[in-house]
Amino acid sequence: MNIAVTDGVDLAATPMLDDFVYLKSVADVTPKFTIPGPPVLHFRGGRESISRAAKELIERRVEEATRFVALTEQEQWRKLGLVVEAATNIWNDA
Repeated sequence: MNIAVTDGVDLAATPMLDDFVYLKSVADVTPKFTIPGPPVLHFRGGRESISRAAKELIERRVEEATRFVALTEQEQWRKLGLVVEAATNIWNDA
């Protein structure tokens, strides 16, 4: 079964509707509106819209990055080499 959009998508309300209406009134071509995908929807809802699990994961990644930056250049290259080696092993086993 194939799914296809065969007509315009109706969007009754959006925070940028006024901007779109203005742009449409001054543009020589039909302006397009991009609906945000899931990875950026949290920007619309603020910090409260991010789950506790996601916040904890983000905090762990920030801590890991902070520790990585604190390493010497030689230590960083060694860690990156281990990551590349692990990724290569996973790829080759697939």
